[in-house]
Amino acid sequence: MKVILKSTTNARMLRFVNEELFLYPFEIGQAFFAKTLEQPGVISSSAIKSFERNEDTLIVTTNNSEYVFEVVE
Repeated sequence: MKVILKSTTNARMLRFVNEELFLYPFEIGQAFFAKTLEQPGVISSSAIKSFERNEDTLIVTTNNSEYVFEVVE
């Protein structure tokens, strides 16, 4: 799914705030993987503890950080 990273507590990911990303399907207990539209390679997280989607907002909490995405499509 296409998303825009709106905020995160992960310092390494702060450079991707307000960037459009492609977020690959994920499950609790596994990392999530995302790809920027401009850079090669994949971004990954620590294991997902929980996630919640409300309309166009997706909140993902991992073992180490929290990520707030706006769902584009």
